[in-house]
Amino acid sequence: MGLTSRTMVRRLRAWNLGAPIGLGQTIHTATAAPKDRLLLAFLKMGGETRPWGVAWKLHGKQMQFRFVPEPRSRDAVDEMLAELGPVLATHLRNPNFLNSKEAGQLEGPGNLEPIRQIWVPNASHLDMLHHIAYSYSRRKPSSPHSAELRLLGRTSMFTFLESRRPGQQIAMSASDAIRSAFDFPAQDVRQAHLGFLLAWLDHRGTRDEGLTAARDAERMPVSTALLPELEIKKLGKLVQAYNTARRDNRVVEMKTQSKNIGALLKPELERRIDLVAHAVEVLTSDPRPVNKGVAELVRESAKAQWWNYVKPEITAIATGKEPWIISAETDFDSGNAAARFYRNDASADRMFAALVHDDRELEAEAIATGRAFRGTIIDVKDIGIGKKTLPIWMIEDATPGPLRMRIGDRVCIVGHKEREAIVRNLAPTKGGGLMVEVEITRRVLGTSEKWPHSMKCVDELWLGLVVTLIGTSFAAMTDKKAHRVKAWDPRVGDWILGNEKPEVMDPIGDGAFVEVPE
Repeated sequence: MGLTSRTMVRRLRAWNLGAPIGLGQTIHTATAAPKDRLLLAFLKMGGETRPWGVAWKLHGKQMQFRFVPEPRSRDAVDEMLAELGPVLATHLRNPNFLNSKEAGQLEGPGNLEPIRQIWVPNASHLDMLHHIAYSYSRRKPSSPHSAELRLLGRTSMFTFLESRRPGQQIAMSASDAIRSAFDFPAQDVRQAHLGFLLAWLDHRGTRDEGLTAARDAERMPVSTALLPELEIKKLGKLVQAYNTARRDNRVVEMKTQSKNIGALLKPELERRIDLVAHAVEVLTSDPRPVNKGVAELVRESAKAQWWNYVKPEITAIATGKEPWIISAETDFDSGNAAARFYRNDASADRMFAALVHDDRELEAEAIATGRAFRGTIIDVKDIGIGKKTLPIWMIEDATPGPLRMRIGDRVCIVGHKEREAIVRNLAPTKGGGLMVEVEITRRVLGTSEKWPHSMKCVDELWLGLVVTLIGTSFAAMTDKKAHRVKAWDPRVGDWILGNEKPEVMDPIGDGAFVEVPE
């Protein structure tokens, strides 16, 4: 998607200053309380998809570090990750790890607030959760650590899929969160490096100082991969020595080489965890307030966590059946794929609609792209009959830009999204401007909002005030589309595609049949 003119101007300003600049008037990311944040990082060997080492940290506790000396040994990796499953599940309030009182209080999404978050350095660590889900979500029950690893697979699958949903506030990539708050004088591809971003923010004195610090930080990886010289020249020799000792059954040397491998992996994970903690500190200490719309995004995240993770686990406890889980490979069904597309589309719409009312920069972006109209109220009248109030506003913009509104569209007033209106007419003015006539349909009388939104819509004090109109959110309608496309209906040709819905399915291949969820 192309950049708007305002975005290009802002980025050019950052380039000219040679330093990051704040993006927007508010912070668009929720940061949970310290006790509700879990910092997580992975390391892997080149060519492997399962972790070599993993570290996690909860507030007030020491970092937990686990590794295997030989990451190509599946049994060793399985044993390492079996400990991670309960950690993630407990943090996300899995009912299997709550006491009876806490589990009994889980009656809906509201019980999942305040939200708990998982913070990782960047998207590559979220991708590792996808690999873990692929490996373990349908692990055979007869395998060692089966229960813990299937739990880890289900938890990882939920966390990964949630990270792909726009506006979610659970699976947090630290580099993405920093980029949502600042514009950097660098190419987009370089801004995936968390250390690069934080170095720019820590050295904003002069251009040369910031650029030098950012380049130095960029040399140290923050993804799940290691530097080639570290992995090949140092760790590779240690792993080879470990395998030789294991082949000859030299137990003492195996322990020595394993300790040496861990001594090289641990600092790498510590550095990644420290960078994540630093990123969270940057966001929480920023003088800009958190956007008021973030509270709505948190509520939506709690709903997603309830219906996609917690509720299936509660049902599994009650029925004694394995929770149904989507395949880590694909949706395997056109209806489910379409439904997920619509749900993510609704989330993107809901995110923008929630944030735009508390950030002038987002409002300006909407105007520049034609999603919103800003003008001066030049006429206010009431055409209602009897006691019925029917306010009409005439709004003029002397220098209009692109506009995607049409007659009959539903709009709301930026800053007071519950005050909705219908576009009655669009007409050019003699001076080259644009006149928009709207009929206020909701919150016609005074409200508890700050002035001027506290005034009645027919109050003449509105004359001369500048307001912005933006289209109302279609998220609810898009959610309905997501529900409809999943329904099997022979009238629309599902029988041609062979999408006939089965009565039961075996999600893990062990005979534990469950009903297909609606």
